[in-house]
Amino acid sequence: MGKKGLFVLIAVIAGIAFWQGEVAAQGDIAARLVGVWRSQVQTAWGMGYGETVLKADGTFSKTARIGDLFTWDIGRYTVGPDYIHFTIDDHEPKYYKGVPMQWVRSETVFFKFIGADQLSCEDRVMGTRWTAYRAR
Repeated sequence: MGKKGLFVLIAVIAGIAFWQGEVAAQGDIAARLVGVWRSQVQTAWGMGYGETVLKADGTFSKTARIGDLFTWDIGRYTVGPDYIHFTIDDHEPKYYKGVPMQWVRSETVFFKFIGADQLSCEDRVMGTRWTAYRAR
């Protein structure tokens, strides 16, 4: 094998090792996120309270309460290096005060760990930021 072939082989091996490291790192992040996370955020309609349950099998459930409105979503999630993408399969309520509810089918939350049991979260579409705490 010539020098050029050896260089290509080394580059391919290095690329595979880097890719495997990235996949493993994302798996580690996903494993750290599994659990129950609670948060609250001030909204135009009052204080909002949320709870998100991230299961190890890649499914989630989320609840939110603002005043007398209580919502519930379930579905699947995927984790990237600094985000969680939720694919919403079902939601409640279907109607609120007699009006059909419109729901998004997916959303992405950007996050960073600010402690073992705290996340700084951001919804860039809604322009909101909040802190989530792991429930004990």
